[in-house]
Amino acid sequence: MTRHVRTSDLLYRRKAALGSGQKKTVYALSALLWVSGAVWLYLKYFSQVSGEFGSEPHPACPLWLKIHGAAAMGFLMIFGYLLIHHLPPGWRQKSQRLSGATLLTTSSFLILTGWGLYYLGNEVLRNWTSWIHSILGLLFPVLILIHVFQAKKCKLIRHDRDCALEEGGRGRKS
Repeated sequence: MTRHVRTSDLLYRRKAALGSGQKKTVYALSALLWVSGAVWLYLKYFSQVSGEFGSEPHPACPLWLKIHGAAAMGFLMIFGYLLIHHLPPGWRQKSQRLSGATLLTTSSFLILTGWGLYYLGNEVLRNWTSWIHSILGLLFPVLILIHVFQAKKCKLIRHDRDCALEEGGRGRKS
């Protein structure tokens, strides 16, 4: 008799740790997203050029905005993957809930404000959305680093605990 395994059972047993390829993809897309957004912000606010009718945006602004949009599409795909494969097992571990929830919330706000920047017509609302998106976007790498360093710290603590159990004898509590 064959036993059918439910998808939810497989997801429940998964570990939260990402593989090296997954980490590289998350880091590369996040870096491209951050760099393209930061360069665009710099060009828009600090590198205007003189034009026929006065100060104009830098000519490279549209290119960097296109790169940022393309990176955002890639990030949306990896974000969906993380929601299914990383978040549920990570939530069960409890050790990084705060940093994980902060990343999830910030990512969600960045996605919503990015959508708003594309579709909102009201200039006042669009300006507020732009500031919120820019500030959260610039802070995003810091949040990722906090989450990653907490993971490394938790891994070291688990390793030390496992080593102490081995030294004290298997099955005994020290």
